Amino acid sequence: MKRIMFVDDEPGIRRVYEMLPSFFGDDYDLTIAESGDEALALLSSQRFDVIVSDLQMPEMSGSELLQRVAHRSPSTARVVVSGFPDEITVAKCLTAGHRYFTKPFNPVTLMQSMRALCQAREAVSSDRIREVVGKIEALPTPSETYLQMVRAFNSSTAQISEIAEILAREPSLSAKLLQMTNSVMFGTAQQIVSLEESIQRMGLGALKALILATQVFDFFHQKPGLKAKLQEIWTHSGNVALRARQVAQERGWPAEACEESFFAGLLHDIGRVVMAACPEVERKTLFPEYDLAHDDVSAQFALSHTIDAEAGAYLLSLWGIPDPIANAVRTFRFAGMIQADVPSAGCALALAHELELSPVTLPA
Repeated sequence: MKRIMFVDDEPGIRRVYEMLPSFFGDDYDLTIAESGDEALALLSSQRFDVIVSDLQMPEMSGSELLQRVAHRSPSTARVVVSGFPDEITVAKCLTAGHRYFTKPFNPVTLMQSMRALCQAREAVSSDRIREVVGKIEALPTPSETYLQMVRAFNSSTAQISEIAEILAREPSLSAKLLQMTNSVMFGTAQQIVSLEESIQRMGLGALKALILATQVFDFFHQKPGLKAKLQEIWTHSGNVALRARQVAQERGWPAEACEESFFAGLLHDIGRVVMAACPEVERKTLFPEYDLAHDDVSAQFALSHTIDAEAGAYLLSLWGIPDPIANAVRTFRFAGMIQADVPSAGCALALAHELELSPVTLPA
C-alpha cells in the first residue's frame, strides 16, 4: 500500500483531494491534513511515501513543513502545490520539494506524478538510499540568466544568436560549452571560439542537458571540501557524455536517443556526488561497506558502484528527469544486461564508460 498525504488549509482544495481516490485505485491510501502541525502529527505515527503541501498556509508555511519532513522522514518524497505561477517563486519552492504544481492543477497529471514518485521509491532496494538521497535539497534557485535561457529554448522564434547572447552572461557555462565543442571527439581541426558556432555544433537538446547538469554540479559545489572531487567527477562525466553521444550518432540512432545519451553521460556519476556530499559520520553509519575513494576499474569496489548508481537514479527520478536517463544511470554498470543493437541511453552510456576507462581512443 502506497501512502500519500495532502496538506492544504483551503477547504475547496481539500474537496478536490477528497475526490482523488477514484483516480489512484485501491493500492493507494490518501490522507488529508488541514495544517502543517496536523501533518507532522500524522507523520510521527505513520509512514508516508509522498507528501503534497500548499506553499502559503497560516502558522506554518509549506516550505517550513517540507523542510521539517526532510529532517524527520527523509525517505518521503516532497511535492509543492502553489497558486504562485512566476518562475522565481517556483524555483524557490523547489528548494523544499522535489516537484511543483500550480493551482489550479489537473488531477490526472497530479496523480501520474504521484504514481511516478512512488514507483521511483519502489525501484530503490534500500531504505538507506532513500534516506541519504531524501536529505539532499532539490535544485538550487536558478539565476535570472538561466530562466531567460529556458524561455528562449521554449520560444518558437528564438534565434541561436539570442541564445548565445544570453549564454555569454554565464562565463563558467560558456567555458564548459566551448571546452566540449573543441574536444577531439567533435573532429574539428580549427578551434571554435564563437558561442553561436558552439551551440550549432552541440545542438539545443545537448545544450539543455549541459545547463541542467551544470546547475546540479554547482549546487553540490556549495558543500565544503568537495571542490577537487567535483572537478574530477565533472571532467570524467563530460568526457563520457561526449563519447555516449558519439556512440549513439555512429549507430544512426534517432536524435532523441543521442540527446538522452549525452544527458545520461553528464549525470551518470551524480550518485557518487551525493555520497561525497553526505557527512562522513552519517555515510559510514548508513553505508559501512561504501568506499568513497573507489575508482572505476577495481572489481572489488563493485558494491560501491552499485550504491552510486541507485542513489543517482533515485535522485534524478525525484527531480523528474525523464525515465530513459534515470534508468540509464541505474543500469549502465551492468553492460552485459543491455542490448547493444537497441537505441537506448543505457547502452550508449555503458559503451562510452568502458571506452573512457580503456586506452582505446575513438577516431575523430
